[in-house]
Amino acid sequence: GAGGGTDSASRALAGGMGEYLGKTIIMDNMTGASGAVATQYVLNQPADGYNILFGSEGVHSFQFMDIADIGLDSLKTVFISCFTVGTLVVPADSPYDTYQEFVDAALASPGTIRMGNTNISGIPYIVTTMMNNVHGTEFNNVSYDSDSDAMTALLGGHIDAFICYNPTAVSYLESGDVKVLMLFHNESLDSLPGVPYITEEYPEFDQYLPYGPYFGVWVSAETPDDIVATLSAAATEAYNGEAFQEYMSSGGAIGLALTGEEADEFMTTMQSTMAYLLYDTGAIETDPMEFGIQRNA
Repeated sequence: GAGGGTDSASRALAGGMGEYLGKTIIMDNMTGASGAVATQYVLNQPADGYNILFGSEGVHSFQFMDIADIGLDSLKTVFISCFTVGTLVVPADSPYDTYQEFVDAALASPGTIRMGNTNISGIPYIVTTMMNNVHGTEFNNVSYDSDSDAMTALLGGHIDAFICYNPTAVSYLESGDVKVLMLFHNESLDSLPGVPYITEEYPEFDQYLPYGPYFGVWVSAETPDDIVATLSAAATEAYNGEAFQEYMSSGGAIGLALTGEEADEFMTTMQSTMAYLLYDTGAIETDPMEFGIQRNA
């Protein structure tokens, strides 16, 4: 959707790619089915490098989420630019000042703390499931159509906590509207100074991390390798350009700049983490192995 996380990251990269290629990249927002509509559109076009998918981690989940019969083998990865991670936020006037206080309260009164949620593929659900597995917590999950709706509910006192993306946490922390209790990552972030990261206090989370929504560029698997290489070079140049670096620094996104085997390895690791977390907790019924997804070591 226009103005969303994927749209913002994509446009920040596309401009520099176009300059490198000497072409104008025309962005055409296609919403629907977590990106499957746009992905299928690209796959239906000639595999000539002129039809490019700018998307997010949705591409790795279409099959096991039963959204579309599109696997990672349907695509070639051009570039993975950056990713974000989950942060636990509560209102500024919340009685919880630390993550431990929050977890203790959840354990003392199972099912009473109102936790905002979106859908089972979203970062709020994924991180909440991690918490439940590690701590044995149980929350009163309140569903919303989008992250922005959930944040509005949090600030209005309709829910007690929410797992949002770290760039969102940065903006609301700066305005004084929230307290950030925990960063669900395996290292600290400069954009959230003083906020603890989860494996620092609970190494049990290391089995799931790093994990978070990521943004990238793909083409049909039938696209010739020399064309993919040209597009990858353009994306790398754009990543290092002023516009994309400003995008990352302003929002706190975590830079990756991955191409080739490194990009594919990153994607399959993220895919496995999500697929087996959902499968092991009963959120999805089909064993990810049926789609050739290996469990992370």
